[in-house]
Parts: sequence; C-alpha cells; structure tokens
Amino acid sequence: MNEKVTPAIAIRSVTFGFTEEPVLEDIFLDIAPKDFIGIVGPNGSGKTTLLKLILGLYTPDKGFVEVLGKTPEKARPNLGYVPQFTNFDRHFPVTVLDAVMMGRLSSTRTFGPFTASDKERAQDALRTVGSEHLGKRLIGRLSGGQLQRVLLARALVSAPSILLLDEPTANIDVKAEESFFDLLQRLNDRVTIALVSHDIGFITSHVNRVACVNRTLVCHPTTKISSETIAAMYERPVEAIEHSRKISGQKHG
Repeated sequence: MNEKVTPAIAIRSVTFGFTEEPVLEDIFLDIAPKDFIGIVGPNGSGKTTLLKLILGLYTPDKGFVEVLGKTPEKARPNLGYVPQFTNFDRHFPVTVLDAVMMGRLSSTRTFGPFTASDKERAQDALRTVGSEHLGKRLIGRLSGGQLQRVLLARALVSAPSILLLDEPTANIDVKAEESFFDLLQRLNDRVTIALVSHDIGFITSHVNRVACVNRTLVCHPTTKISSETIAAMYERPVEAIEHSRKISGQKHG
C-alpha cells in the first residue's frame, strides 16, 4: 500500500478578490514535492494573484493555503521567488553578487552587513545558474537572459524547497528561454517549481502539469491539453499544441 504524500502546496476552496468581485473563486490545487507545474491563463485571470497567495502576500477571503504543512507566512523562508521582469529595478546601482546576496536577508536577518558565508553562498548560487563570471558586473548592464538567471540565483541562495516564478521568460529571446527552462528542469531534481507563463505552447514541452486559471482553476497533465481546452480558457479559437517535448505552433496570450 502506497503511503500518501503530503503536498508541498495545498490550496483548498480559496476565493480572493480586491473588491466584491472575486479574482479567484473556489480554487483547489495540490502541488506535490518535486512537481513542476505551469500556471497559465489570459491577462487578468488571477495567475500572479495565485502566486502571491502561496507567498502569503495576500490572505484568502475564503478557504486556506498550506505550504510545506504550514501557513504561507511561516513557510516563506523555504520559498524562492523570481518576480516579473518589470518589477525589478535594473537601474539600482548594485553589482550582481550583491544583488544575489540580498536573497540571504529573508533567511538570516533583515539588514546587513553580509558575511563571508553569505558571499560564498551567493557565489555558489551564481555557479548553479552558470553566471559566476558576472559577479562584479552592475545589474543594469546585463542582458535580459543574464538578468533572469541572476534573479534565479537570488531566489536559490537560501536553498529553498519551492521555487515560484512569475513570467520569468517574458522579455528574453527564444534561445535564452530554452536554456532557462533546461536549467529549471535540472533544478527540479531538488526543488518543487510553480511557474506562471503566458506561453502555453512553450511551457507544455517542459512542465509536468498545467494549471489553467481564469477565475476558476482546472489542472491537466500536459498530454491532456487540447485546442478546445485552451479555447475555452481564453474564450477564443487557438491552434492545437503538440506535447512531445518539442515546441510547435505560435505563442498564445
């Protein structure tokens, strides 16, 4: 008899809104340890809101969220978060190494100075994402693909159990996007990953499951997603997508 696995993230009957009209309504979702799940949906469908509920930045109006068997607030030191590209100030005068070390603050303290251990962990995180050579460069001088790897290193520096990423490849080219997802797949051997994306056609060739969000939520294995499923979510016709670990069709959303 198989032992029941406790979900890394458990969302139960969650409803949330900023006004009387809910953004998310009666959401149920289990994310297992070492799962790699993509969260997709049209603009304004509640994808980023769902991530912020998992992070404990928002509190459900109804229902509850558990992360690693705890409240999101208590689990936050075990979470790594890569925000949307547009939410990161590239003009802040800081080096790559210092930016990555900032990821240590949540787990060790809320202010500096940084220690030799912090620096060593930051260098290890940069090595993990293949960006150790960028340590002394200013954040503002990075390409889009380089910056996204640095933000990932910042999320990894405190050795999280779960990685949450919000549109991590929205502003990088296709080659960098493919390389970034290959890196995430390697990291998935040791961490649970939940990733918001607008690009259904791309992420279904990499993730294990897709959570389709448009106020409500339906979760599918990638092999079960059809053009009809996507058309119902986006409320317009779209192309069918192949799910054979190869990209086909165009970007959607």
